[in-house]
Amino acid sequence: MDAPHRGFAPELCDQIIDYLWDDRSALAACALTCRAWLPRARFHTFCCVKVGGPVEFMRFSRLLDASPSVASFVRRIVVVSRTKLDWWPKSTPTRVDREWPLLVRNLPKVEDLELVKLSIDALSNEAVKLLPGLLSIVRILRLESCTGWTRVDLPRFLSSALRMNELHLLDVSWQPSIHFDYRTPNGAISPKSATGSSMPAEGARIEALKVTLYDRKVGAWILTGPFTLQISQLFVGLSPGEERIPRELQMFLLRAGETLRHLVLSYGSHTRPFDMSESVPTVAASTESLSIAHNPRLESLHFAFVEPGCTYTHLLGFLRGAADTIRGIPVDAHRALCRLRISVWAHLVLAPAVPDPEHCGGWTHIDRALEAFIRNRPDARVTISILNPDAFSIGFRNGGEMFNSLEDVVKRLLQRLPKFQAQDRGYLTLVLGDRWGRDGQFGGGIVDKTYERSWRLPITAGVTSHSDTVHRELVLV
Repeated sequence: MDAPHRGFAPELCDQIIDYLWDDRSALAACALTCRAWLPRARFHTFCCVKVGGPVEFMRFSRLLDASPSVASFVRRIVVVSRTKLDWWPKSTPTRVDREWPLLVRNLPKVEDLELVKLSIDALSNEAVKLLPGLLSIVRILRLESCTGWTRVDLPRFLSSALRMNELHLLDVSWQPSIHFDYRTPNGAISPKSATGSSMPAEGARIEALKVTLYDRKVGAWILTGPFTLQISQLFVGLSPGEERIPRELQMFLLRAGETLRHLVLSYGSHTRPFDMSESVPTVAASTESLSIAHNPRLESLHFAFVEPGCTYTHLLGFLRGAADTIRGIPVDAHRALCRLRISVWAHLVLAPAVPDPEHCGGWTHIDRALEAFIRNRPDARVTISILNPDAFSIGFRNGGEMFNSLEDVVKRLLQRLPKFQAQDRGYLTLVLGDRWGRDGQFGGGIVDKTYERSWRLPITAGVTSHSDTVHRELVLV
């Protein structure tokens, strides 16, 4: 008699399927393999759903009508009014603008809601009535380029999310109602006048905040609104043309205090940070030194320059400002700060060297700042991320120079950090890639890497030659 067949343990099968969370074809194969694998495969397939434009909106609505059980798997939904392929004029609201709450109400377990390029004024009366109930179950709320906050007031909208602990506001502008005096004598927005009698007396506790400060009124209201700010992760997007650190940014750091663990300062076009086809006009990126004196438990600091339309000259102002902030960190303080990251566009790394380092040598300032930072932090790790590596394909010519491989690009970057790489402690990691991982919102790693290498300082062995198309494993030299 044959021995009974013994398959994999259910826990092992679940781990295998979990590993395939972003591979749709593999998940589909798992779902068809056996009935026992179907729930787990369906969960990852529908855990995150993006509805981009009216066509996908209608298609997903029909799917829910045909298979209502799918709704129980959805944890995150991204609703986009229109895509590049849509023929509707930008001024014409789509069905998505008018009816997205009618779709979301059928998803009882959604905890992460992202709204992109929606016209809030276009909502139907029935949809407006659904908003408080929909937002009350959301833990993560992301708004990007949403306009028309007159029929639905932005403060009331945000304050309805009582369970929210993570808030993203990218390129969101708000015009306060003329019926209220929103400003106090010192210029801040009054939470009492802005919220009105129908608002909750106490709002959500925000632990992670991602905000662009293009509209200062939005940042000011968050600071003075009904929220409890216990921010451990803070991402602040600034215009590349900022000449001074916004007062709201300093106030966010002050309010976060000892709670803050991770800080990202990003200069550039944040609604589409890595899309070369939609660059904005070039502007200078100058910044003054930023004080993090009130955040002694900060663990990671990330400077990102993600403006594709800018030139090397604009990058230098950003590098000088970042260097001033790094040099301003007291030697005997911020002992927990052991991770420092700088992210720039590839074509800015490849730009020819500037002849006057005292006036234009941003990389020279960074080199000196990193040398001082690592000197008293033996276990600190510095990561330099280079975005959009396609900019230097094999044979890329820039400024009369030929780069035959990614190794040549790495050599160029290392040549700009002579003092730092000569230190006898700490680590340096170079990463080339073009897509952030799940944790990338607050300074995390990059996926789809084309190159990654780490050195323990000092770097004496140089850069060895490898195939420039193979994903690099972490190598310690």
